[in-house]
Amino acid sequence: MKTVVVAVILAILVRAEEAGACSCIGPHVVFSPSSTDAPVNSTIVIWLPEAKPSTTFSLRKQTGDAVPVDYRTMGSGGMGVIELVPRSKLEPRTEYEIMEVAGSDPPKSVGRFETGTRVLAGRPAFAGFAKSGYYKAVPVCCMCRTADPYAELEIKDPMPEDKSGDFRVAVWIAGADGKIDYSRTPTTYTQADSSIWLGHPSICSPANFSFPKSRALKLGFKLVDVAGNASTPTEVTLDTTKPVKPAER
Repeated sequence: MKTVVVAVILAILVRAEEAGACSCIGPHVVFSPSSTDAPVNSTIVIWLPEAKPSTTFSLRKQTGDAVPVDYRTMGSGGMGVIELVPRSKLEPRTEYEIMEVAGSDPPKSVGRFETGTRVLAGRPAFAGFAKSGYYKAVPVCCMCRTADPYAELEIKDPMPEDKSGDFRVAVWIAGADGKIDYSRTPTTYTQADSSIWLGHPSICSPANFSFPKSRALKLGFKLVDVAGNASTPTEVTLDTTKPVKPAER
């Protein structure tokens, strides 16, 4: 009897552990910069868990004074991306609020950051990707994976974790002629990390990219710092007609 009880307890513990293996934070707005030492020439990027055409954003000082900005809308998949580009430098050592206006609702604050005194200038260094691939996983219990295809691109020289928030990665898709026009607004921005994920690999986040089917889909990437300074481009070609199963981790 004692052996049976122990076995039952172990089974319950294993199931509890498996159930907790996939623990997701609910969809929420992510923004950059989010620090207390943002450059005074920062641009503000907002990632929305879903595109909302009727929702707009603005920037203001904590005192309530509005900041004139140029407004850019982008995004792919189910995710919306907004960029606010202040028309002049922000004031040093000042707290700013990102305001959301949804339909006829009153404006609400969705994020804050504080400027320091620094100015960012020059091109960020970007060595490109060590490897890239187009994958489709087989979902298994409690591992958060979807059955949707996605791309993973591993950055060759990943930045320190405490610096990744100072960068974004801009993504472009080549036109029908196979060329990429980098003077156009990017298709989307992704958050910088040791790897770039495009598509919908996890149920914990919305799809951030839609892939057209192509045997030779050319994508262009630039590393962009929080002030909007961009690296030289890196281009990658993927076969999106035949996703492969990712290696187990």
